[in-house]
Amino acid sequence: MTWDERFDLVSVGGGAGGLSAAITAAAAGARALVVEKSAYLGGVTARSLGQVWVGANHLAAAAGMPDSVDDTRAYLDFLAGDLRDAERQKAFVDDSIETVRHLCEEHGLALEVIADWPDYFFPLAPGSRAEGRYLEAVPFDVRELGDWQHRVVVSPHGYGHMSTRGFARVGRDFRAAQEMVGRNRDAHLLLGGSGLCARLVRIALDLGVELRTGCAGRRLVTDDGAVTGIEVSTADGPRRIAADAVVLATGGYDWNPGYVRTFEHLDRLASLAQTTVEGDHLTMGAQVGALLATTPAAANPIMAGFPVPGYELDGRPAHYWHYSGPHSVLVNRAGERFADESFYPAPVAAYAQFDGATQSRPNWPAWLVFDESYRGKYPVGPVPPGTPLPEGTAVVAGSVAELAKHTGIDEQGLRATIDRVNDACASGVDGAFGRGSVPWGIRANGDRRMGANPNLGPIATAPFYAIELCRVGGGMPAAGLTIDTHGRVLDTGSRPIPGLYAAGNSAARLETVGYPSGIGNTRGLTFGRLAALDLRTRVRG
Repeated sequence: MTWDERFDLVSVGGGAGGLSAAITAAAAGARALVVEKSAYLGGVTARSLGQVWVGANHLAAAAGMPDSVDDTRAYLDFLAGDLRDAERQKAFVDDSIETVRHLCEEHGLALEVIADWPDYFFPLAPGSRAEGRYLEAVPFDVRELGDWQHRVVVSPHGYGHMSTRGFARVGRDFRAAQEMVGRNRDAHLLLGGSGLCARLVRIALDLGVELRTGCAGRRLVTDDGAVTGIEVSTADGPRRIAADAVVLATGGYDWNPGYVRTFEHLDRLASLAQTTVEGDHLTMGAQVGALLATTPAAANPIMAGFPVPGYELDGRPAHYWHYSGPHSVLVNRAGERFADESFYPAPVAAYAQFDGATQSRPNWPAWLVFDESYRGKYPVGPVPPGTPLPEGTAVVAGSVAELAKHTGIDEQGLRATIDRVNDACASGVDGAFGRGSVPWGIRANGDRRMGANPNLGPIATAPFYAIELCRVGGGMPAAGLTIDTHGRVLDTGSRPIPGLYAAGNSAARLETVGYPSGIGNTRGLTFGRLAALDLRTRVRG
């Protein structure tokens, strides 16, 4: 085999997983390379809010927020039902704690606890916590990256200049959020996932990691069953790079229709992720006999959302997740509610529900229904409150009956549903689905300007609107490569493939199964580091 160059470790993907692996390797004296398919570093991590979920972490302990490893495991047991792999879960809990401590204390990754941000299922779930497990990066002045300051993804969804802490502070006050984002942008500050990745890039550069964009992994090179390098495509043609370790950290497969149909059971999926997220890790892994694993599609956070005519992202129609605030409701074709709209895991699971008696999905298609009060307070995707919606965004009608007629939603069911929602607003209690009773839903989707229930508001002011929803991903897949507790990719006989690792969303979520926000970033940081540590062990013999 003729090689064009050689590194000790090559990370395929420039998000949290790939950068963490390269940082750990370089800190131990290894030559590390990160190749990123797109023109910008950061991957899906940089398009997210940048949360990092770690139970019993050292930052929470220092802030006086008690937690324990046992409670963390109990909470993950709850999230996973009876589907989690106990050995992998135990290792993940321990290793994520140590990974965050190491990155903060040894490499200066500046993270802070997101105060008052609860676990999804607090206080329902055993081991859940009201705060302490969610971390995020301290605001970062992007000018510190020098020549690289324009080569890190700035989230087009606003998260690049917004922290979770800031998001919680302004709530659903759109104008306050706009002002906050503007101030941070003017101050050259990156926050959220963009800020997290920018900090990792700075650490990588300081350690001498080589970073290349516009460089896509195409084929793993093997010798006697071991991965010995990778072939990449560049603007100048293919190159073969020898390596002792290749870490696949390319995210999910949102823009690969075949993989979406196979693993998510969806005919069509839009996405907030970059169009380069095409499942390259699965394709390359299959070439060397890697074992795939899946988690239930109903447990995967593929949200619902909608396009807005006239808006594009990455050369395609832009899609936006819906955030169910007051003065709105989710209904199925029967006009009936089916979940707590303020707590997204509930409708996500309901969308996927299958009725064996009718051989159908009773809650899909689904519609977001709202009134003029909603339009006056909240944005619809990128459209500011009170601004006319582009034609084709929503069905608009002067009455609930007319809205039902033009959408095909059952009129009687829709009328009854809206009446029940309005009655719940009067009492402040949603007896049907408990909307406004989950602390996470209140913090993430509530409007503190409302009354006793920040997640409820009457749907009573004409005109009325309905948007038929579509499924919209965020780079978080149901399927991935099977890895062991060292981050090593396993083959179909459950044996480690020498030299091959996976991190983040490229690795099957067998240790958690369920998906709390931030777990993808944590899995990237953790398994990326474990891959580099295993390489060091192999080299030392």
